[in-house]
Amino acid sequence: MLKPPSPAGTSRGGVPAPPLFTSRSSSGTVRVRSSILGRTRWHVPALVDQPNLAERIVGALLDTKGVTAAVANPLTGGVLATYEPTVPVSSLTAFLITYPLAPPATSNIPARASKPVDPVPANGGTLTFTKLITGNPEHERLAKQVVMLALLNRTVDSAPTTLISTAIDVVTRGPGSFLGKLGFASIRSQLLALSGIGLTIWLIDAALGYYYSVATAKLGSAVQDDLLRQVYDHLQGIDPARIENKSVSDWMALMDGDVSHVAEFIEKGVDPVVAMATKGLVAAGTFLAISPGLAAVQFLSMPCLFYVVTRFLGPIKERRVVARKAETAMLATLHNNIAGMSTIAVSATQDTEAARVAEASTRYKEATRRMALLSSAYAAAIKTVVAPGFLIALGLGGRRVEQDLLAPSSYSMMLYSSLRLYSALGHFGITLDYYQKATVSLNRVDKFLSEGPKILSGDTALPLETVRGDVSLENASFGYSLDKKVIHHLKMHLPAGKTIGIVGPSGAGKTTILRLLLRFYDVDAGRVTIDGLDIRNLHLANLRRAIAYVPQNVFLTSGTIRENIAYLRPDASPEEVTRAARLAAADEFIEAMPGGYETRVGFGGVELSGGQRQRIAIARTMLSDAPILLFDEATSAVDNETEAIIQRSLMDVAKDRTTIIVAHRLSTIRQCDLIYVLDDGQVREQGRHDELVRADGVYASMWRIQTGEAPPANGGGVPTISAPTPTPSLKGRESESGQSDVPDNMLAADQSDVPDNTPALGQSDVPDNMLTLGQSDVPDNMLTVKPRAARPRTKKPTVVAPPTPVEPPVDSPPKRKRKTP
Repeated sequence: MLKPPSPAGTSRGGVPAPPLFTSRSSSGTVRVRSSILGRTRWHVPALVDQPNLAERIVGALLDTKGVTAAVANPLTGGVLATYEPTVPVSSLTAFLITYPLAPPATSNIPARASKPVDPVPANGGTLTFTKLITGNPEHERLAKQVVMLALLNRTVDSAPTTLISTAIDVVTRGPGSFLGKLGFASIRSQLLALSGIGLTIWLIDAALGYYYSVATAKLGSAVQDDLLRQVYDHLQGIDPARIENKSVSDWMALMDGDVSHVAEFIEKGVDPVVAMATKGLVAAGTFLAISPGLAAVQFLSMPCLFYVVTRFLGPIKERRVVARKAETAMLATLHNNIAGMSTIAVSATQDTEAARVAEASTRYKEATRRMALLSSAYAAAIKTVVAPGFLIALGLGGRRVEQDLLAPSSYSMMLYSSLRLYSALGHFGITLDYYQKATVSLNRVDKFLSEGPKILSGDTALPLETVRGDVSLENASFGYSLDKKVIHHLKMHLPAGKTIGIVGPSGAGKTTILRLLLRFYDVDAGRVTIDGLDIRNLHLANLRRAIAYVPQNVFLTSGTIRENIAYLRPDASPEEVTRAARLAAADEFIEAMPGGYETRVGFGGVELSGGQRQRIAIARTMLSDAPILLFDEATSAVDNETEAIIQRSLMDVAKDRTTIIVAHRLSTIRQCDLIYVLDDGQVREQGRHDELVRADGVYASMWRIQTGEAPPANGGGVPTISAPTPTPSLKGRESESGQSDVPDNMLAADQSDVPDNTPALGQSDVPDNMLTLGQSDVPDNMLTVKPRAARPRTKKPTVVAPPTPVEPPVDSPPKRKRKTP
């Protein structure tokens, strides 16, 4: 929390320091925790444990003019926003104070223009069980059939109570019984008639049960199929970046677990509800018809029953949510460990991972146990509430039978009706578990379906036949988080029909550029264009069809090799598939397989090696007719000979196409028409391979490191070695004596006495594994290679070698000669 503003009334960054606002509204007390120019952090207590409110506030802030990013944390109540310097901090703080628990109708801050409609329909907050049924005519028809069959089945199922009471009536009253009055004079004839009626009822009940089970199975599977398709279609339409931010197990828990829970309730939850309603009506009718007084006693327990239901439902749902999260976390741990089982085995960390799985399983077990305790308590509470009514009916009813005020058959019918109702109430606890599980899952599905993509499709069409492939990044900036930019005001031109290589250290922004071009993300500033058109204005499907992409992690379907190569062109002929495989140097290993091109590759290509999967992905790209090709470390898993074959084929396939190759191995991009060298999100060098090597800059240093070549001596004949701390470039700096200005912490040596095959080092205390770089011709932005261990920074005199070189022994490798000052 900030201290009160200073008398000058300013905070860091020179902006007016906002006061510590306090509100009595539903938002609670809002406090500014920190504030600098263009960035403020607040504490909003109302956000704690309110994820929906946090999402609404983030959306409202992002719709505010001048706000560039916003984050809200429902665990801590923190809100972070970055904005343009012209936006007053006080107005944003006042906005947070007055923001109600429901979305505000207006705001005192001008709103942005409305955004285009999401390509994926969002139905947040509207998905209910009723809409799942009524939203589809087939579902509605099946649901009506299920309800009708359930009512008939449970009505017939109540008949045994009547049969038992009728049998008691026969044996106690004989000819005066109900059946005797219908014409069955003897007890034997009455019992035979009763048995025939019972057999008929049981056959009808069996038939109704069969058709009911079939109908509920059809309804459950139909809802599951429809909901699964909705979720998957929506998943394909959201941002790829959002998909990658979650593990596969998280998405499978949504698509498999949550969807299955919803379908399970629809299939198994209807019957208990109908049974309880039917048996309740039968019991109420029986009591009212036989003894209205006893019926009134039974109804006295209804308020207590209502209290128990309302008191338990909320906590059970909360514990179900916790249990579901614990289950998802446990499945994620299992999925990750199974996928990395070979690494676990090699690392001998089985005990560690077993403990990790045990911990996740224990958390799930504990969450499930706490939920089960409450569910069991709910069922027990219901039985406790209804038990007094049954005991009163048992006692008072028996007393009335003793007084001949109630027939024994009527008495038994009342008791059996009560028992069946209480049994249905007990089974309702199971139904409640299904319901709570399904409600939590349905809320998760609804929340997912309500979130549309942030990357919205433009309206401008991009026909493939018109794409030249001229790509530009114009002053582009982008970061995966608010605090760190990956690329900064980047300017790159990738000419149409050329092959362009992009190299640089890890984290330089190489893959990010490809992702921006594919619109997995949008730039924070500047723009990315194709043929002069801002890609944000292009139709998203057209844009991605114009690009063929080979990522670092290759995706293969579980089909055949032919199907995977023809994935982008299913109508390709067998000859075209074979030619693409030959160009990718994949035909040899494919033809060696038992099934050839019809060999199934297994889930994710598990039957193939990493290099084989890469070559199939390259063949797939070569077969496509996309005018822009992207290769992200596409040959990292193949050997040098295979890489050379692929490079020669690529030069042929890449004609008249814009080909962008990201690589760490410089041999991959040596023949490119243009090479960009990135570092820290900016272009350090650009040109062809030979030009960059001659420039002796960053690229040349990388080339020498990868090829093992010794660096050339500098023009002044005095090679220099970088000290443990970086030093400025020496280009253009000379001492008064005309010699290169060598800093005190640099060593110098005369090369005239060093044999040609000896590294250009004149000091005996220089490590053998240290690279020698002529510092006078190294660009300022070149990364210097430092010794492994830093030595004390003592001033060394310049060493001049004797005029005669020292010849090494004939049978021994050249050695450095120790120089003495």
